[in-house]
Amino acid sequence: MILIAALALQTNHFVAAAPFPALPYVTVDERYAGDMVADGVCRKYGLQGRVLWIDGSANLSALSSDHRIRALVAKIKDVGFNTVVYDVKPIVGRTVYPSALTRQMTRWKDQTMPEGYDPVKAMRAETLAAGLSFFVSLNAFCEGHQYAKRDEGKADSQFGDAGWGYRHPELQSVVYSATPAEELRSGLRGSNATFAPTSEGQDQIPLMMNPHHPEVQARVLAFVKEVASRYRPDGLLFDDRYRFHGLDADFSDYTRAKFERKIGRRLVWPDDVYQTTFSGETKGMKPGAFFDDWLAWRADELASFTLRVRQTLKEASPATRFGIYAGSWYGDYAKYGSNYASDALAAGFPFLTRKYRQAGFAKNLDVLITGCYYRVPTMFRALEQGQPIGRTVEAAGVVSSRVARDQCWVYAGIQLADFKGDEDLVARSLQAAAATTQGIMVFDLSHGIDAYWPLFKRAFKHPAAAPHSVNGLIQDVRARRERRDAEKRYDKPFPMFEGAPGAGF
Repeated sequence: MILIAALALQTNHFVAAAPFPALPYVTVDERYAGDMVADGVCRKYGLQGRVLWIDGSANLSALSSDHRIRALVAKIKDVGFNTVVYDVKPIVGRTVYPSALTRQMTRWKDQTMPEGYDPVKAMRAETLAAGLSFFVSLNAFCEGHQYAKRDEGKADSQFGDAGWGYRHPELQSVVYSATPAEELRSGLRGSNATFAPTSEGQDQIPLMMNPHHPEVQARVLAFVKEVASRYRPDGLLFDDRYRFHGLDADFSDYTRAKFERKIGRRLVWPDDVYQTTFSGETKGMKPGAFFDDWLAWRADELASFTLRVRQTLKEASPATRFGIYAGSWYGDYAKYGSNYASDALAAGFPFLTRKYRQAGFAKNLDVLITGCYYRVPTMFRALEQGQPIGRTVEAAGVVSSRVARDQCWVYAGIQLADFKGDEDLVARSLQAAAATTQGIMVFDLSHGIDAYWPLFKRAFKHPAAAPHSVNGLIQDVRARRERRDAEKRYDKPFPMFEGAPGAGF
């Protein structure tokens, strides 16, 4: 059965579910929800992650003094959240706290922070006193903000320093782009390749650095060590910039040489990886002989670095949990080199070759939070409305839990801005998230949350500890999963539930 109070059978495989009994029930598909080992363990012990995310930039002023932080933490505690995530190194690459590695962020749009004030220290103290788990979040391979760069040097700039990465183009990720070339016999046109650092023609707000480069990796590890040793947080997360710029990166000379050493031969570059093609105005891609090797290698590089991060974190603060936030549509992430799944995942994704599967790094995480950022709560509701069932909070939660496969706790995130003040949709999305994973994450404090405090207080009427707060429990879950696999008690097959590209970024 699923992690809910099952009320009445609706029809076929759909059941009414209310993990939060004080909120309206939702109708979920019992074949997929709540079937993981981790779900059963959380049901047994009454555990549930209840996470509030606080964006560092958008909430700069809200956490700019001791009394503001004290009042905020009291409110968070009162309504029943058990975990706070504070984004201490936002996209721009500067920190909200005074750092030895970068300049402090003291202004962002209409938000300000007194120079030298340390909101992380205050948040750590207040959450500790309130009995809340305190996680910090860092943007890893991102060191600049497009809007800050756009306004750099202007007297009325609202952003300040654009970011360390703009001063180091040699460390930026190199993007492969193309223009049409000659007509081919197939009717497709090939392309003329060009390569440029991400700051040239920047098409994403974050300035992405090259995750392969040792100097970039060293900087990430330095921030991990600084934050972990200084604040001893209960958890440290990487935000969604724990990835590559896209399938079109990194194509630097450094990365090319490293990949060629890996496969043991020189390549026709970039065609042996892939070639951009054109059919009329439509851009496509022609996989090269080493395309699958390229995908698997990038994922393996990030998986290996994940282990280094975990080791660095544990050396600095042994009790600190480690995790990441990522978009919930796992099918998107081969393009970004981030294989946050179990290395034993068996599913029908076309990129899931043996080598790619082996690069799954869920086993080196304690917590995985995914952005299940959809306005439709359940697949049942999507069917009623004629919407794609994969673009629902429920389907996103199912995929997230299934790909992690009991190697870490999984919490489904919802984004308040998606609901435009519709309290009923927020309530039903909370139900769908909790019915399919081991907890929920609410993004963000700045998204008109004052209107929803009473709703959260009703939802969280019955207190629950977060699964990640129980020492040794995730190791027990992994051991149970291993025994279940050895007994050949396989998971029920699940559809890939295609999500929306970029959902949760």
